[in-house]
Amino acid sequence: NAIKLASALEKIGINVRYRDYGYTQSHQFILEWRSDYSEFTNRLEQANIILDNSNRIGLSEITRYGMTEEDMVIIASFFERVNSGESPKAVKRDVVNFKRSFSKLSYCFS
Repeated sequence: NAIKLASALEKIGINVRYRDYGYTQSHQFILEWRSDYSEFTNRLEQANIILDNSNRIGLSEITRYGMTEEDMVIIASFFERVNSGESPKAVKRDVVNFKRSFSKLSYCFS
């Protein structure tokens, strides 16, 4: 999931570190942010997408909710909408609706 989301973010113009190395070998990756990262993360938070303050994105929780590689493309589209200036409140409605279909937390896939 981490590699798929990193790749999807790159395709929409959000730079991710270590592309030449496959982005990651774990459940997390690092954004290569050159502008006001704090402003971007605040807008994402208003859209119900929470990132940490070190440019790192971890996917263990959403993977445990059963999200797959196909879902990473949808998540990347939420980033793109916020990054392009769409109202975070409008994006939040779609994020919340998307997340509703993932309500059971698991420790592994069946």
